[in-house]
Amino acid sequence: MSFDFTAYDGAGAVTVFVKPGCTGDWIQMAGCTNVCMNLTPGSGDKLDYHVWDGLFFHSQGGTGGFDNLLVRQQPDGNAQLIEMADIPNQLTFNAPITLEATASSGLPVSFEMMEGPATINGNILTLTGETGVVKFKATQAGDANWLPAPDVVKSFEVVDPYAYEPEVKIRRPYEGTKVYLDALHPVLIVVSAYIEHSEVIKFTEVKANVDGQDILLKTDYPDDPDNGYYYGFWTPSGFGDFDLTVSVTQSGNKTTTFSNRFEVTNQIDSHLDVVTMNGDLVCDPTHHSAIGEYVMPSHVGAFNEILAHYDHTCVNNNCDGYDRVGGVKIRNYRGEWMELFRYCTPFGVQCDDDVDVSDYTSMLQGLLEIEFYMESWGGSGYNPTLVFSFTKGTPDYLYVDMDEIWFGTYAFGDYANQQPVPVVNYTFSDQAEAAKLKITTTGHNWSSGTNNCFNTGNAAEFYEATHHILVDGQNKYDQHLWRTCNPNPAGCQPQNGTWIYSRSGWCPGSIGLVWDFDLTECLSAGQAELFYQFDPTYLDLCHPNHPDCIDGVTCTECAAPDNPVLRVAGKVVTFSNDENLMVGVHESHAEAAFNAEVYPNPAKGQFTLSTDYDKGAVSVMVLNMQGQIVANFTVEGQRTIDVSRWPAGIYTVQMLGGSVVTKKLVVE
Repeated sequence: MSFDFTAYDGAGAVTVFVKPGCTGDWIQMAGCTNVCMNLTPGSGDKLDYHVWDGLFFHSQGGTGGFDNLLVRQQPDGNAQLIEMADIPNQLTFNAPITLEATASSGLPVSFEMMEGPATINGNILTLTGETGVVKFKATQAGDANWLPAPDVVKSFEVVDPYAYEPEVKIRRPYEGTKVYLDALHPVLIVVSAYIEHSEVIKFTEVKANVDGQDILLKTDYPDDPDNGYYYGFWTPSGFGDFDLTVSVTQSGNKTTTFSNRFEVTNQIDSHLDVVTMNGDLVCDPTHHSAIGEYVMPSHVGAFNEILAHYDHTCVNNNCDGYDRVGGVKIRNYRGEWMELFRYCTPFGVQCDDDVDVSDYTSMLQGLLEIEFYMESWGGSGYNPTLVFSFTKGTPDYLYVDMDEIWFGTYAFGDYANQQPVPVVNYTFSDQAEAAKLKITTTGHNWSSGTNNCFNTGNAAEFYEATHHILVDGQNKYDQHLWRTCNPNPAGCQPQNGTWIYSRSGWCPGSIGLVWDFDLTECLSAGQAELFYQFDPTYLDLCHPNHPDCIDGVTCTECAAPDNPVLRVAGKVVTFSNDENLMVGVHESHAEAAFNAEVYPNPAKGQFTLSTDYDKGAVSVMVLNMQGQIVANFTVEGQRTIDVSRWPAGIYTVQMLGGSVVTKKLVVE
């Protein structure tokens, strides 16, 4: 590290250098160059206690060592640093690159080639057309007034796009399958395409050809190589067998082709069962997510009902003794993951349940990616079976589309943020003929008794709340979030535990409730403002954000991290007989992955959890090595947790905020 204590008018700056693999040259980190330290200069008098007079080096962990650490005062003259952005990887035939760097002194920076397939003339770097790693440095030798700047070393890889083949799957219609049509309707073609070095090798065109027709396939995520889904519509000329060819053109105009064969038929069985997960996907205390691919029929106008039968089984019949939350997600034709249904496990037994998934008809087709996720912390794990049952019939609409506008965990009754679900301004497709809002909400966390509660009213699991759906500022619908659990709605009884008690939106051993709210009248305006308002009458008086919470007086422990949360999945579903419903500009509200930090680690007395999740609060569950829940709480940005009463040991910190992030915590 290099410190400049005169920078930023005395606030100071730090620059970090690294030596990857502890070998070679020191490399100046572009993201940590001349970073302001925000020091307070004070009066300038060395006796002024406001003036800092030392540096403290802290090593994360129990011990730390500093090898060859030298702190010295620079000799007479002004120190300078070079700032230069990283150079991204390049293709072998890319044009010359103009190198740009600045020195804090204002003196000119020069460049010197070190190694690799390139040459430098002045500030122009020219590739030689070969592959390899280019390494060069930027220098500034100083002058009578300025000391030499530390060299800045940069490197990047030169890639030959012709040396890499794309990985392509024709997902719809899938090889050897049937496309069921009641008449000759447009059929969706879906392709997934990936390639190594996607940061520099791009797909410039993905095109399908079938029955003499060329179909240019589009992607909704051109800048996200991890998505890789392309789609478009084709109208068959008749019934029978068809050959489909997909050509993928990548950087450098290299084109690769892929093909399959399928049948278009109007011979539709009255009932069709498709087995997907069949014990092959397992979630256990170590792995909370598993993904598989399964073949489904393609279809338009052939089925008017699709039911999902979920058979919840345990590995070796060794079930977790507690009720856990999880479910099933699917990946749609745009490559977006969305929740199909939510399942809350029974207490220590195996059960099954059914749910109508007809609204997902346009997605449950072809080579489908399915994710099984479950927060299992005991037993041997879960390995369920999922069967889809298709019933022949004429649907109300040929095409159904879906945008997930909410998916996350939100604090309930937090004094500092009573309405955490973001307002969504949704624009409808011009082709939409009907619309609905589909919501699944389940409440979690609760108090341990009226006289020993960590929150108010046994919320959220055992709190009977009524939430509201506001459309364009008006209270349009009420959602009474409550469910009677005895008798169990899925017939899952008897169980262990407290399965007999009613809960907020779910029961142990059943699929979470689904609410549908009609939005069709909003179509004429073309858009709607959607606000999911949590029950405004509820306030958690024992939440640490409540200013009147007093330990031992109003609540047992105001800092107890067991506050109520609601898990919300909200989707706008639109219906049409026009296939263009599915090829327009889509609203994208799906939750992205987030980063989280737990520090200090090991922790003594307390630790801080911080996240960059920007879609509301993150739901946090802390478990000990025996899989027992030690704490439940939410974090929005940053929160410090008191662990002074926790036994020393290793804990698992699981965070849910659209995706799941898990960290290990050591408490000393």
